[in-house]
Amino acid sequence: MCTDIPMTQWVYDLRGRIGLIVPSSNTTMEMDYHRLKPEGISIHTARIRFTGASSIEDLTTLLKYVNNTVSELLDCRPDVIVWGCTAASAAPGVDEEVSKIIEVDHKVPCVMPLSAAVSAFRSLGVSKVSVAAPYTEEILAGVRRYLEGKGIGVAKVRGLGLSDNHSIAAQTPQTIYQLVRSADSSDAEGIFISCTNLRVLDLIERLEKDLGKVVVSSNQAGLWAALRKIGVDEPISGYGKLLNPC
Repeated sequence: MCTDIPMTQWVYDLRGRIGLIVPSSNTTMEMDYHRLKPEGISIHTARIRFTGASSIEDLTTLLKYVNNTVSELLDCRPDVIVWGCTAASAAPGVDEEVSKIIEVDHKVPCVMPLSAAVSAFRSLGVSKVSVAAPYTEEILAGVRRYLEGKGIGVAKVRGLGLSDNHSIAAQTPQTIYQLVRSADSSDAEGIFISCTNLRVLDLIERLEKDLGKVVVSSNQAGLWAALRKIGVDEPISGYGKLLNPC
């Protein structure tokens, strides 16, 4: 028996498997999760047909693909499943239907990014936020309604008016940084950067330092919630106070 192989080659999923349901045009979410995950956690992906949305109605089209996508992802026996479209929660009934299919029908814990962000802000003691996102005005309004419906006040909202997912992923760090700064408000205790396809991960700590308040993103909050669903709670440095509160 060979004994000189590094232990890390044997422990991919020793602590758990996270399944991702990723919009088919999303090119950011998987990369973020692989960068963020601690050792012993494996990431597994199924893709759901989606190229973008300009309205709340567009977001509901995801529902017709959920059953098949979840069934395929379950073949790898994930310990928790993360839904990969933050904005979809702004559409009436999407949270409930997706959660029912995953948690009730298949008995697997489920994380919805927008709900995870709410839990993240509560854990940080934040009750009022500003929102920065690439979305259209209609979808931004839906995100505001969702947050306020969950008891998180919204001081200010700023968006880029984008509906195409490839355009969202192509936004430069400079554009994203300026978007977040424009969304900041003296009334907000924190900033929520919504969208799993927006490449914001490397900006979180810089924004927290420059704005003097906590910054939570969709992928950061989704991973944070997924890890806690499977009993993993350890600091992850380099990506903001939520993941490294010390």
